[in-house]
Amino acid sequence: MLGVAFFGRDGHREPFTPEDVKLAEEVANRAAVCLDNARLYSRERETALRLQRSLLPQEIPPLTGLEITYRYLPGSEGAEVGGDWFDVIPLSGDRVALVAGDVMGHGVRAAATMGQLRMAVRTLATLDMLPDDVLSRLDDVVQNLSEIPYATCIYAVYDPVARRCCVANAGHPPPVLRYPDGGAAPVDLPRGVPLGVGGVSYQATEIELPEGATLVLYTDGLIEQRGQDIEAGIERLCRVLDARGGALEQVADDVISALHRGNVDDDVAMLIARVIALPSDRVRTWQFLPETTAPGRARRLIRETLCFWDLSQLTDTAQLLATELVTNALWYAYGPIELRLIYDRALLCEVVDGDTRSPRQRQADSDDEDGRGLELVSKLAHRWGSRPLANGKVVWFELALPG
Repeated sequence: MLGVAFFGRDGHREPFTPEDVKLAEEVANRAAVCLDNARLYSRERETALRLQRSLLPQEIPPLTGLEITYRYLPGSEGAEVGGDWFDVIPLSGDRVALVAGDVMGHGVRAAATMGQLRMAVRTLATLDMLPDDVLSRLDDVVQNLSEIPYATCIYAVYDPVARRCCVANAGHPPPVLRYPDGGAAPVDLPRGVPLGVGGVSYQATEIELPEGATLVLYTDGLIEQRGQDIEAGIERLCRVLDARGGALEQVADDVISALHRGNVDDDVAMLIARVIALPSDRVRTWQFLPETTAPGRARRLIRETLCFWDLSQLTDTAQLLATELVTNALWYAYGPIELRLIYDRALLCEVVDGDTRSPRQRQADSDDEDGRGLELVSKLAHRWGSRPLANGKVVWFELALPG
């Protein structure tokens, strides 16, 4: 039972005829089909919306050097849920990946594809790949899906120590950067082609983010309006950001209220990141020439620094593991060696050299004289790993803070 239809006539008109009854039955049948379709559509839309929300980040983890807020708004009641998404992924070295994407299409299928791409991005991010390589691999993932969808994505990696952000774009609207002293503009970077096209390469661009700068990643539902060019929507976003300052949550609310029209056909996903200064006394960086004295100098500097930070309990372990990494760089790499210590939620040690080959942990035999360095790092460090650079690599380890 979907409802009841009532037909009535006043006493001054003729009673219903059999033809009237047939017309009423036809009207009722058509109304019943419309009501049933609406009910099924509402159920499907609610399912897609729940799936979409469950696949988006539920909370943002604590980050170094960034303040983050986000917004997700589904399309209006007359529109199907789309594949808009965002993500915040902590990386090694206190870096963080900021991601926004949009799967073309609507409904449960688009939401499910969005979930697959988000998990693929998270998996690729753990490999510490460069942003352009992440998008190239993600393009391969899209082409291997049973039904190849098209999707856009922007992937940015921010380093809070260098305050630099490396960005690659796959057909997505460009991020907007608001400077600390006012003024906002889209970031100038190659647009790239959407994921799923195949046979193309992507290009990464590095930009500097000064203290207090605000970076905004978004999907096209925020800036698109019927009958207007997308560049006009980006200009409106820049004007709104230029006029808004203060708390980040208020900035997000102001942007949504100014640009989101309520009755829209597409979802809106927006990610806003503001740069916070990393205390300069919590970072130490040194460079060594490739000389045999480098490991000894590294041990001395680590001991002095951890004593200054009141972390003397970690001195022996930090010296031992850093010596292994510096010695490996001295033997197997070339050029200057850089050592960096970061005191944050853990003690992070990074060693940079000019060799692009990734270190490989191996099981040393009982009579081997070497080959145990990385095994020692793996056993004593809380976490460790390596990541490529344009002209070398970084090998790092973390030690949990006392207590």
